[in-house]
Amino acid sequence: MPNGIVIIDKPSGWTSMDVCAKIRGILKEKRVGHGGTLDPMAGGVLLVLLGQGTKLSGYLLGGGAKIYRGTLELGRETDTWDREGTVLAENGWDGISADAVRRDIASWTGSHMQPVPPYSAAKHNGRPLYSLARSGQDVPEKTKRVEISQAEVLSMELPAVSFRVKCSSGTYIRSLAHSLGMRLGCGAVLTELTREYSHPFGLDRAVDLDFLQKNPELLPQYVHPIREVLAG
Repeated sequence: MPNGIVIIDKPSGWTSMDVCAKIRGILKEKRVGHGGTLDPMAGGVLLVLLGQGTKLSGYLLGGGAKIYRGTLELGRETDTWDREGTVLAENGWDGISADAVRRDIASWTGSHMQPVPPYSAAKHNGRPLYSLARSGQDVPEKTKRVEISQAEVLSMELPAVSFRVKCSSGTYIRSLAHSLGMRLGCGAVLTELTREYSHPFGLDRAVDLDFLQKNPELLPQYVHPIREVLAG
């Protein structure tokens, strides 16, 4: 059993635990975890921890910056705050200017109390919020403090806006899109998301999961030793 970290380029549509299950199947080993959940809709860097590397989960989850590239769409609201949820409202966005969107995204930088999405793994009395939401129970409003050190618009063809953010671990990008829509008065949902960096590794060092499934004997070549994670 190798001990360390495999940097996977997670495909959209898979849960983080789906990816871990595939790696367990390749290695025939139970000690496989991950260093930070990615929503099923999202793709990009997922740190998969192997053997003794699973002991790094607290360190990886608790600190280090993350970088995301995303796209949001104005004029729509869903219960999950992304494209996969049930549509709650569709609103006009014609009165929204590109400058107003740029100003709002630029204002993301700094320290903020962020609303936690009702469909998330955050817990209330020991139960994930998504479990409460799916069973029709009232979901308590929760907030958490996040730090965003960089926020920029990459392209804009309204109602679609592409952006990049550098943020603290645990930031909900869906919440950024949802809050922007609320402030602009037209609603907004996250439609695409890629994690480009999860401390201390970037997408340029990630390996495709499908490649590993087709070439399982090559997996040990992509295992980064624990000392790389603890270099700092």
